[in-house]
Amino acid sequence: MPRKGEVSVAHIFGLAEEEVWAVGQHTLSVSTGRTQVRGRADLPVAAVRGVSLRAARDDVGFERHSAITGWPGGDDADVRHKELAKELAMVAKLVIRYRRPERWPHEFRRRAGSSNLGGTDATRIKCL
Repeated sequence: MPRKGEVSVAHIFGLAEEEVWAVGQHTLSVSTGRTQVRGRADLPVAAVRGVSLRAARDDVGFERHSAITGWPGGDDADVRHKELAKELAMVAKLVIRYRRPERWPHEFRRRAGSSNLGGTDATRIKCL
């Protein structure tokens, strides 16, 4: 578990695609007992530094573990955290692990065939 004021991430620079998924799989299974990684957000360290946060590899809990620190404190900390998270989300690359359609949840299969994928449906697609 990350310490208070930290966001736990993995340092993936220099890894092949399958190695990145393996790090996620190992971390997820150890921390939650879940067995399937469905997606990830790739975020350059430069983006973290660009919003005045710090990213440091510490290998705590698993090899390649890193922590994003330097989150603001104070009375408006929650608001500032959300603002920074939104800025980071704008530059993060969402990578969804491909799943065969026959293995998709029933609700998504039905919606995927629909031509109306706006609003809530688009959010559900991202969460798979």
